[in-house]
Amino acid sequence: QKPVLGRRQHYATRYGKSVRLITDAYPVSPNGQLLGAFNVMKDWGIVEELHNQVAVLQEQLGRAAPSATRYKSRTLTAPFRFEDAAYQDAVMCDIVAQCRRAAQFNGSLLLYGERGTEKSWIAQGIHNAGNTAAGPFVAVTCTSVASDAMRYLLLGEQGNGDTGQASHSGLIEQAKGGTLFLDEIDALDIGLQKQLFEAACNGEDQHTDRAATDFDRFRLIVGSSVPPARAAEEGSIFPGLLFCMGSIQIPPLRERKADVAALTERFITQYNREFTKNVSGLDSIALSCLLSYNWPGNVYELQHVIQHAICILPDEASQLTADYLPSHILTHTQQVDAAPRKTHSQTVISG
Repeated sequence: QKPVLGRRQHYATRYGKSVRLITDAYPVSPNGQLLGAFNVMKDWGIVEELHNQVAVLQEQLGRAAPSATRYKSRTLTAPFRFEDAAYQDAVMCDIVAQCRRAAQFNGSLLLYGERGTEKSWIAQGIHNAGNTAAGPFVAVTCTSVASDAMRYLLLGEQGNGDTGQASHSGLIEQAKGGTLFLDEIDALDIGLQKQLFEAACNGEDQHTDRAATDFDRFRLIVGSSVPPARAAEEGSIFPGLLFCMGSIQIPPLRERKADVAALTERFITQYNREFTKNVSGLDSIALSCLLSYNWPGNVYELQHVIQHAICILPDEASQLTADYLPSHILTHTQQVDAAPRKTHSQTVISG
């Protein structure tokens, strides 16, 4: 009489093809009388194939890395280090100092801030600044994976000798000895969040219920655009996770304009190399435009603005000017310049 959701099925066709499905079954019971049921089936084989391809690519990247920096696990590395940071704002420098200190301990962390505020870069910096640097760094954005697929990706699956079903390690297994970073954690199913809590904070193995060894443990870092107090009130993050995690707030770019010039310089260097350009910097008018803009997309928006500007800049040009900035940034600058400035002589005090 109740729906049966997320049931996994595995069978072979008469031609020997292996088929893997996730099924949701719903009863049809008008007026309380069960007449039948209908089943919605999703082909899991495609997702599994992509997962296996990612694992192969990760292994190839691991083999290609220099032996001194090669990670023990078959995962993508974390390229960003705090030494590469382009921060000049005092608040952001203090946050980086906090992150460096937090990296010396393997406690779980919540990074919260608006989208585009470099939470993934900060997570990589923490990973590389602590004793997890020699281990894997596994990262995924929870909004990019369907909820029914996320359970499989996180927890993996044990093999079944009777059906010939192979074992697949999940992201938790792959992150052992290193760091697991889950961005947009509030989009993850609460039940999965609870299992994360048990694995990361209580040290429980998700398949055997045994206590995890030191190598089995991993650092859990989660990202959210929702402040912890609001997440607790809305119930979007499992309370146990909030209680066992330290939290660090990443301010939006509009509140740390001192970082705009430094970040711009870093992006110019990056895209000079990528596009084989030789841009020395940007002129004062272009910098003024960037500083007057409020950056609703934060650092990621700034990054793509510089990327696009350098991409369309003529090869012979050596300086980025305002002519190559997006029109909405120029329009905003013009509106700011045209706005009346309040002076003491314009202030009217009525009593």
